[in-house]
Amino acid sequence: KSLNLHTPEEVVRLNVYALATRSIVTSMGFFVEKLLLASSDSLEKAPRGSGWDVVKDGTEERHWVQVKSGPNDMDKDQIVYWSKKIQEKISEGDKAYIGITYGKRTNETVTLGLMKQLLPDWEMKTLIGRELWDFVSDDPEYHTRIFELLRTAAQTVLTERSICEEIGTCIGRVTDEFVKRYGDGEAGVSNYIKEIF
Repeated sequence: KSLNLHTPEEVVRLNVYALATRSIVTSMGFFVEKLLLASSDSLEKAPRGSGWDVVKDGTEERHWVQVKSGPNDMDKDQIVYWSKKIQEKISEGDKAYIGITYGKRTNETVTLGLMKQLLPDWEMKTLIGRELWDFVSDDPEYHTRIFELLRTAAQTVLTERSICEEIGTCIGRVTDEFVKRYGDGEAGVSNYIKEIF
């Protein structure tokens, strides 16, 4: 009611999109970590409890990476926290970075703006977009190959349909089930609310 939803399709669409995007974001995080680990023989999962995601053995030091999915995924407190964690690794003789899976340094996002203010020498302590993928793989063209592999995998799983089309199909199916169970129109929405409240 507080969202002004009047039809079963509106209720279902909101819920399906909310659940689907939450699921995709969670799954994508695990997928990206596995993809990073598969991209390099010198990269491994960071020790449990360290807070870091991955660590790469270099010739003289280790490179610790905290991976973030995008260029606007961190707030002030997180940046301050990771600035301290990065400095701890540097003090131990290693290198450490915040790795961001996509984007560019020139993007004007809140997170990148905060990094410029709160992360000393932020350019040396971040790997953004293709920098992360190329660093992990030791291949300056790796990012182009990974996109092709991802496109091929998506076509295998989704064929020619997009994830939005798949979600749309799901919304149609769940709306039909909703109407059968609760009824149509505002009466159906009211019946649904009575059952869950």
